[in-house]
Amino acid sequence: MREEAEARVEALRFLIGPAVERITDPGLSDARAKHDGVRRSVEELGRLNVPIPETLTTLLEELHAELRLADESRDTLEYLRNSLTDILSDLDIALPDEPSKTVIVRNRAPKSAPRGFILGGTQYAATKWIDVLRELARMMAERHPDQVDRLLSLRGRTRAYFSRDQSDLIRPELIPATDIYLDAQRYPDQIVDLSADIVKLFGYSPNDFAILEAD
Repeated sequence: MREEAEARVEALRFLIGPAVERITDPGLSDARAKHDGVRRSVEELGRLNVPIPETLTTLLEELHAELRLADESRDTLEYLRNSLTDILSDLDIALPDEPSKTVIVRNRAPKSAPRGFILGGTQYAATKWIDVLRELARMMAERHPDQVDRLLSLRGRTRAYFSRDQSDLIRPELIPATDIYLDAQRYPDQIVDLSADIVKLFGYSPNDFAILEAD
């Protein structure tokens, strides 16, 4: 069993190493800036009905692929960090005489799926984590149609959470009655943080919002 555990740890290191290199590459920020510049040029040429050079579209595709790989690597590392934190907590319970020194105490999403959320005293159903984000975005768009563009200001360190351009997102889903897409490729911890940001963005008090855990 010890040999099997060592083999699995080694496989995990093999996965983590390249992912870390991608997201810490010093040229990543330059690639993102270049991607945004080329994309704006392509959009402007399209707006002017000017033929877009194939070299420009090829460059845009290559940059987009590079950035998407980096974003996916970051999501993978974040998922692993959250999962390993939970595993370390379980190990501390099983080995009370040898507590782990690297356990991070978090106020994060519970392991079970939610049963809904409360906003302004009203309860709304949601049986999946992504449903919390979907319903919250839909509600904000419905209640504040003139301010829905505010969602576009929410983004992570390397990628947008909402966009009018589907290619910006890994799993784009259109928010009803808008031309804005949300990225459904979100983990529970990310949804907890993002939901709180959305509530605050549209002027609600953090005390007015709460995610309901399953019974």
